[in-house]
Amino acid sequence: MATTYTFPNGFRVIYENPAHPTDATIINAFCKVGSIFEPSHLRGVSHFIEHMCFKGANKHRNIQQIFKVYDDIGAYFNAYTAKQYSCYVSQFDNAHATRCITTIAEIMLLSTFNKIEYEKELNVVIEENVRNSNDYESIAEDLTSAMLYKGSVYSYPVDSLKYHKIVDKWDYNEVFNFYHSFYVPENIVFSIVSVIPFLKIKHILENSYFVKRYPRIPPRINMNNTISPKMCISPQDKMRIQMFPISGLNTIYICLGFRTCSSFSEDKYPLEILSVLLGGKYTSRMKLLLREKHGLTYSSSVSTQYYETSGDLVIFAITDNENIIRNFKHQSKHGKTAHKVVRKREPNGGTKKKSTRQKLPGVFPVISEMLHRLIRSGVSAEEIHNAKTFTRGKQQMDLEKVNEPVEYNGTELLLGNAENLIRYNELYETKYADITTAHVNRVIHKYFKPENMCLSIVGGNLPSRSVIEKYCRGIFR
Repeated sequence: MATTYTFPNGFRVIYENPAHPTDATIINAFCKVGSIFEPSHLRGVSHFIEHMCFKGANKHRNIQQIFKVYDDIGAYFNAYTAKQYSCYVSQFDNAHATRCITTIAEIMLLSTFNKIEYEKELNVVIEENVRNSNDYESIAEDLTSAMLYKGSVYSYPVDSLKYHKIVDKWDYNEVFNFYHSFYVPENIVFSIVSVIPFLKIKHILENSYFVKRYPRIPPRINMNNTISPKMCISPQDKMRIQMFPISGLNTIYICLGFRTCSSFSEDKYPLEILSVLLGGKYTSRMKLLLREKHGLTYSSSVSTQYYETSGDLVIFAITDNENIIRNFKHQSKHGKTAHKVVRKREPNGGTKKKSTRQKLPGVFPVISEMLHRLIRSGVSAEEIHNAKTFTRGKQQMDLEKVNEPVEYNGTELLLGNAENLIRYNELYETKYADITTAHVNRVIHKYFKPENMCLSIVGGNLPSRSVIEKYCRGIFR
């Protein structure tokens, strides 16, 4: 069972033993700061601060000294920034727990923000965003997210090249104050899975900067109490479509999303089962249709995301621009082009063979028809059973790997209802085991509506908007 504890300074820890004894400890240290907390003139600053925390701290003055702590013992250390939080991840041998934990506390809470490193790292972050500007999958996802969450802070990407058009637009002192306002013990959750007894972990934390007093360099400006993220989404009365042409690109990225429920809604559990049977496994509807039946694309998926007031289910596929709408060529199993043979009746009563290319549907018509059938006919009991079996098996595998439980525990404590926290290994029996066909069909009819749908198509030689709109209307015919 997960153990939670709040220290007098507000710093929180959630601890769990691994499913099986292991010599490795894994931690996720979450700071509740991300893109949703940023004022408009500091967009992207949370991601930049995550970078700066690696550039030098109180005792370890530069990045080489910080990473030497982990390199010398073969430990893993990394970080990432999301819309709701920044997370610092480490996995290490149990024997080095004290050293690794105290170092993470130091870099999170005592980053020095050396001005020379500040300027250098700003250019590194800009270069990272330059590379991402050619990541067309991310572009499609960002466009869809912007439409799904239009009007709220969740419509903005975590970082973007457009945030950094002017290199020196950020005031150093304001960035430093932003860091010191959010990177405080009461805004951090420390999630750990380890065989090391909880009392020993608690003792290590008590002697780290997460809990013990540490020097404050500038006076704090309590920005996290003055910034109130705008959660309200702009009303939508019909589907939103955005075409993003890129000259010379032979590939097309399709990202079709439906606005769904919040992270506090029970609807998210049948939606998770739905996402599995639609695109979450090799024998899902979309993979069988697109790849096995029609041979159109290898890359397709279905994902879900939930925030405080809303969430989404997103269907994603990649194809070449010849196959998005209509594919006329069909390869037989012998590798030769197959033709449909039509016998045309002649005036004298005979027949004449006429060979025509077989007209097969493209990727977007297949997805459109799949969604139409889903809305019209729902899902079968067999599909629900198989999706639940898959979900249970995957969660058991996640317990073996530990990574998923440590992230789940941390985000649930940081963002969810801590009093009703469900242990990861009890999640299936508590939330998924009793899901029925009726539950899944209910959420389909509740959320799969034109006013909840947003679509972005990115790529070269795109079909006309009118053609795409026709197939979109076909979903709800």
